[in-house]
Amino acid sequence: MEVVVALGVVLFVLISIVALVLINSFGQKGSENRTIALNLAREGIEVFRNMRDTAKLQKSGIPNFSSESHYYYLVFSASTNSWIINTSDVSWTNTRLYLIPYNPLGVPPTFPIYVPTVASNVYTNFQRRITVDSICSDVTKCSIGTAGVCEASETDNCVVANVSNYVGYRIKSEVQWLENNQTVNLELVDFLYDWR
Repeated sequence: MEVVVALGVVLFVLISIVALVLINSFGQKGSENRTIALNLAREGIEVFRNMRDTAKLQKSGIPNFSSESHYYYLVFSASTNSWIINTSDVSWTNTRLYLIPYNPLGVPPTFPIYVPTVASNVYTNFQRRITVDSICSDVTKCSIGTAGVCEASETDNCVVANVSNYVGYRIKSEVQWLENNQTVNLELVDFLYDWR
């Protein structure tokens, strides 16, 4: 009888330890995915901020973004060491991210970077899409928009009819990934002004 009770206690302790290890493992993976997604979203916003700041410093023109096709995805060109901004449709096509080795100096170490092109067989669960909306200088020009942000359907109010009607862009960087058979979304929003 005492042996059965002792075995029961030992079995209970072992099951508890295994359960704690599994829960910790799932939590750690979820935390890792969220950190990667947050960094990818932050990178998406920083690409646009860098483009604006570089154009200001070089006194060159800054590209205006169409409010008709306001979904974009980023492609990193390792040969020119720069980002290329491509338009995307409303869906999440062309947004899956792949890992490729990147070595800018030609000497070890090599760093993995996330790119949206099938440059390697190492695909990830992450997808990134950037949404760019115009910020109007006059809120009445964007009666449908919120907080002065023009909606995509209002092409004649802010950008196309009169370039001076907008003062910047709202950049929304969305990252989506699959975790425990569920789609998880993370988005960061930033307002970039002085876009001229």
